[in-house]
Amino acid sequence: TTAFLGVHISVLQATIACLLLSSATVAFSDVVADGIVVQRTRDSNDPKVAGGLQSLCWGSAAIGGLLSAYFSGSLLETMSPRDVFGLTAVLPFLVSAIALLIDEEPVSKSQNGGEDAGLASGVSQQISDLWSALRQPSIWRPALFMFLWQ
Repeated sequence: TTAFLGVHISVLQATIACLLLSSATVAFSDVVADGIVVQRTRDSNDPKVAGGLQSLCWGSAAIGGLLSAYFSGSLLETMSPRDVFGLTAVLPFLVSAIALLIDEEPVSKSQNGGEDAGLASGVSQQISDLWSALRQPSIWRPALFMFLWQ
């Protein structure tokens, strides 16, 4: 979407749509990375693996952000903005393509506790669990602080 945005978009609504799609793909790649960390943590018997993998993910994201900010500015001196947009679209595309290659096993009902509940009751249970968690002072007080801080 970033490459498309730099080459073909000149209407405000299309620009907003492309930016929303771009943000959604970044969120998708973040979820994929977190899922891989969770899977590797479950497969390992060492509790230090979780912290190490999470640190690796956050550190890689920080370094990647710094490098892209630095090099995108210097690339604009030698390349056109369209070329820089195209170049920056390559890595998110690669993450999305690699995510399609991940082999996952579907969770059966027997692995999920044998529950034969429908979608509505599952969503209702999740909302109930979320509400009970949000009523705890250890949750809502920091959340209120962060909300008021902004």
